[in-house]
Amino acid sequence: MATVIRQENIAPKSASVPDREGPGHDAEFRSALSWLLPDPIRRHGGRIETLQQPLLETEALLVRNAVERRVMEFTAGRACAHAVLGELGLAGVPVGMGPRREPLWPSGTVGSISHAAGFCVAAAGTRDHMAGLGVDIECASALPETLTDLVCTPAERRWCEGQSGLSAGLLAKFVFSAKEAVFKCLYPVFGEELDFMDVTLELDMQAGRFIARVSRLALNTDADLELHGRVACTSRLAMTSALLLHSTCEWLHHGYGLRRLADCEGQYICN
Repeated sequence: MATVIRQENIAPKSASVPDREGPGHDAEFRSALSWLLPDPIRRHGGRIETLQQPLLETEALLVRNAVERRVMEFTAGRACAHAVLGELGLAGVPVGMGPRREPLWPSGTVGSISHAAGFCVAAAGTRDHMAGLGVDIECASALPETLTDLVCTPAERRWCEGQSGLSAGLLAKFVFSAKEAVFKCLYPVFGEELDFMDVTLELDMQAGRFIARVSRLALNTDADLELHGRVACTSRLAMTSALLLHSTCEWLHHGYGLRRLADCEGQYICN
């Protein structure tokens, strides 16, 4: 069942998010993760300070010059990644880092990492189940007004302002998060740097779902790409995920064969 999002269980417009510590919020977080990342996706998350453990040697080199906060966030992300990879039979395999600081997952897998408001989550699956996966968590507070026009299309902004019971700024934060999840899902597949305006969203907050359409011009395809995602929340976090299925890749190829997909390892169209 979807996590229904109501005004009473998310932060009001322009208010700081309450620091609700303890097992209550942790249970809320785990429940939201279960909806956001259903099986066969493997997911793991928790508080950053509780996820500190020794990095693998190659991973430690990636943050050897970083400030303490960055090291803690990175360490928590890799701890979560190692947990989900262990469930996939890949215990002890390092997760590298690409030029955009994106995680580089082991051969045959796709995944995503995110952290915010003292929490971290990682999700992964095998390429025989999915072509791309993105997850994003953000602090459940209003998106600054100065960023709204950069993130939201005019139609999305009107939608944010027209919903009853939910603040426009907080809904804009969910738009931001959903687009971040889409970027994380598609960048490893297409290798294209997307702008917020390259993605248009239809969100259903009651159902906890969204549809994202990505411009064919941004992806260098002959048709726009459509993918689906999920939305969840806790009292502290706005949470989204996006999934790219093989059937979508096959549709792109067979109907609109301009673009071939990278690093598919035989599961769909190879370069």
